[in-house]
Amino acid sequence: MKLDIKLPTAQNKVMNYVKVFVSVFAVFNKNGGVLPKSILWADGSEYKIDKVVLRERAPCKSGGVLPFRYTVIMNGQVKYLYYERDVERWFVEKEY
Repeated sequence: MKLDIKLPTAQNKVMNYVKVFVSVFAVFNKNGGVLPKSILWADGSEYKIDKVVLRERAPCKSGGVLPFRYTVIMNGQVKYLYYERDVERWFVEKEY
């Protein structure tokens, strides 16, 4: 499924985003919390999440439902990882 949202930038460019569904290794604690530990891409590459900075309900640029957005640190960079709890899937957004 491909959802496109076009957002204007400061340079009047139009940016398109698509959801890229990924596998995530996560810890589910006894209180129902979810802590993602690493992301596994379709090609088998695994990327460790160094730290989860924030978890909040926030819209994604590619549209759709209101997922949980995890602000994470990976390899010294801030990234967003999304979790759609009602269908239990994880995704990141890719600009194209």
